[in-house]
Amino acid sequence: MVVVLCLANALVWQSGLDGPFVFDDRVHIVEDEARLADPLPLSTSLRHEQRPLTFLSLAANHAWGGIEPRGYRVVNVLLHLATALLLLAVVRAWGRRTATRSPTAPDAIDPTRARLIDWTAFAAALLWSLHPLTTAATTYVIQRAEILAALGTLAAAWMLLAGLRGGRHRWWALGMPIAVAFALLSKPTAIAAPPLLLLLDWTCSADRPTALLRKRGLAHLANFLLLLLLIPLGVVDGLLATDAGPKGAGLGVVGSTPLQYALLQVRALGLYLELALWPATLSIDHGAAALASPRLALLGGLAWASLAIAAIAGLWRRRWWGAVAGGIILLLAPTSTIVPLADPVAEQRVYLPLALLAATAAATGAALVAAAARRGRGGAAMAAMIVLLGGVAIAEGRATTLRNRTMTDPVLLWSEVLDRRPNDARALLNRSQALIDAGRLDEAQRDLGQLAAIDPGDPWAQLNLAIVALELDEPEDALSRLDLALRQLPRVAAVRAARGDALRMLGRKREAIGEFEAAMALRPAEPLLPLAVANTLADLGDDDGSIAWLEHAERLALRGNRPELAASARFNIGNAHFRQGRYADALASYEATLRLDPAHPGAIEWRDEAARLQDPPNG
Repeated sequence: MVVVLCLANALVWQSGLDGPFVFDDRVHIVEDEARLADPLPLSTSLRHEQRPLTFLSLAANHAWGGIEPRGYRVVNVLLHLATALLLLAVVRAWGRRTATRSPTAPDAIDPTRARLIDWTAFAAALLWSLHPLTTAATTYVIQRAEILAALGTLAAAWMLLAGLRGGRHRWWALGMPIAVAFALLSKPTAIAAPPLLLLLDWTCSADRPTALLRKRGLAHLANFLLLLLLIPLGVVDGLLATDAGPKGAGLGVVGSTPLQYALLQVRALGLYLELALWPATLSIDHGAAALASPRLALLGGLAWASLAIAAIAGLWRRRWWGAVAGGIILLLAPTSTIVPLADPVAEQRVYLPLALLAATAAATGAALVAAAARRGRGGAAMAAMIVLLGGVAIAEGRATTLRNRTMTDPVLLWSEVLDRRPNDARALLNRSQALIDAGRLDEAQRDLGQLAAIDPGDPWAQLNLAIVALELDEPEDALSRLDLALRQLPRVAAVRAARGDALRMLGRKREAIGEFEAAMALRPAEPLLPLAVANTLADLGDDDGSIAWLEHAERLALRGNRPELAASARFNIGNAHFRQGRYADALASYEATLRLDPAHPGAIEWRDEAARLQDPPNG
């Protein structure tokens, strides 16, 4: 079963490994490369970092492969698979524990029932791991935080279930809080883990409350005390902050009160349930408009009511489904109750709740098989369930493959949003950026013109229009737009860099260097910026100054694992030496260029020319 689960995931998720970064990946990885490249000392880099383990995992990715997207996505897929394997282990242990509620449960279960529990665990892990809704956390790199939080929570659950087996080994009592800390340091929404583990303990053990607390009370207390980690991470301050302006989360989010947000989350649950059952309207950016349908209000209201009733009844009777219902409520509570978030709905928020739904679906199928077995039709029912599982898994795999192709194509991704909401400003801006990157300038201009009509003062639209103008060799128009953008975005490196390009094209080269240096202060790990300074100094005839900046660009490119860019810098160093008549130095630089990029255009030709012209050896 484990082999099949791994092979199925490998087959499906390879479709989401290639393609550029999208949306917030660009902000938190590309634009934040300086922090990823130099994550130490922790006291500086992790100050106010609410997801330190996620940040450190991204920094490790950067150390291995710079800002190449494929490496980050490979790690996400491997973490997703590890989480699926843990889900299999948890559901298997959970099923065996609830079957007898005995310290010797594995030995007391009938072999036929044990096999059915194993199939249930496999089905839950397979259905969940291949579901296209999980692309929001797996293919979308920055949402790795959801995977890591789920990984830590499931690891803690597995350790708790191992502890219920009794025996002399008490490693679980230490391991469970460590796993909870791992989840909390990955994403603060793992605040749901401690109460969720308590519910799991209550429904799986036969202990009375006093016995439960006597045996495992200290471990559960340690879990809850770990919530104090949220204070130094700045989560509590962020929750209570009320300063003006758009905020990610907290009571100060502009335009929403806790009551308004809670009412909106009834509809959000309806949308999440729809996407879980029929994921035809997946989107990277649903927005509040996606929650306008009265159908979602009805579906969400029924879902919340059903979950509450099932949680109360199930926990009262100490049934596994009570923990499932209560667990879904707890897991959604940090993002989908009364604490407003700037985005009222996001698919990655149901990453772990979806696993509980998958486990419920698998357990329902197992119950039907068990009922058929009591009537002597167990074999036929089991065969039918296996066929059904295979069919659903194939359908999910195909849908996830198609979704991955969309998730790794920024133009297609934002076109999907605009097909549903043609005047969405954020989608127009992001698609225009993707179109610029793809060289489709006419289409980018159309999007930006539409955006300007919706919001004439949008500084990001002015920035993108300026970039298009630069591509069209219209530096004066670009500069005027950049001056407008600079007033609202004084600390955005792209604005400064684009102003430098415009000034250089206008012949104002000293001013251009000042803008490039201002951009470098904001993005010190970006090698393209010292390259731009070097090229501008070369225009001014300052080859020595140019070489110094090119060497700096080369170091940054190598640190960021961008060998082609390092080769470009080294090639230009060779050119500067060649212009100075230092042919031996030029030859060495051209040879270094070819070591970095054997296919570099021009390096072979100029290497041979430098070899022919270099000074003869002394003597």
